[in-house]
Amino acid sequence: MLEIARANGTGPYGIFHRIGDSSWIVKPEIKKKLEDFIKLCNQAGVTRLKEWHTTPDEYFEIVNRVFNISMQSHLALGKKVTPLIPASTKYSGGNQNILTDGLRGTADWYYMWLGYEGNDMEIIIDLKEIKNINKISGEFLQDVGTWIFMPEYVRYSVSVDGENFQEIGTIINEVPEKEEGVIIRLFEKETEAVKARYIKVYAKNIGLCPGWHIGSGGKAWIFVDEIIVD
Repeated sequence: MLEIARANGTGPYGIFHRIGDSSWIVKPEIKKKLEDFIKLCNQAGVTRLKEWHTTPDEYFEIVNRVFNISMQSHLALGKKVTPLIPASTKYSGGNQNILTDGLRGTADWYYMWLGYEGNDMEIIIDLKEIKNINKISGEFLQDVGTWIFMPEYVRYSVSVDGENFQEIGTIINEVPEKEEGVIIRLFEKETEAVKARYIKVYAKNIGLCPGWHIGSGGKAWIFVDEIIVD
């Protein structure tokens, strides 16, 4: 039930329900299910929830992260995402719209993350109307043990008409490619207010796993989640 709630996010089987017009909160019954589940796992001596990893306490932290940072309101929430470079269908079915569904990815990258194998990422978000834009950010994940690397850089551009785009900033990756473990970083760019309806996000893949890596010469992955526009 917890995994179904995490995958759905909202709706009758999801984690969140709406209060008023814009605020989302975690359903109390879902919080209790998580607490009860972890308590029972620890009482029964369960040490792993997957074949070789994820202790009950680690699982608690993973789901609790969803509770704490997901479903924040922003201008791109629920807006259509158009891919200029298709994502792999191996993760999240390649569904680009998870980038604006409000659900933030966790260290468990099988959920809520979009992957690009050997390819760059490039998408356009339609805000449906012209808005004042002050900040754009995107969340990316690295786990070099599974061939997932941070992008070399992320570039944000905006447009009023969807054809002529103005670059507002490029963020260079500062995470060392040899840094192990699951790392999640927000690539964020603030700007003076600019009017735009369309947001373009481009992330540069390193292409191939580097020479020191066990997968040297194999295609490297980019993993991206929520694109936040304020």
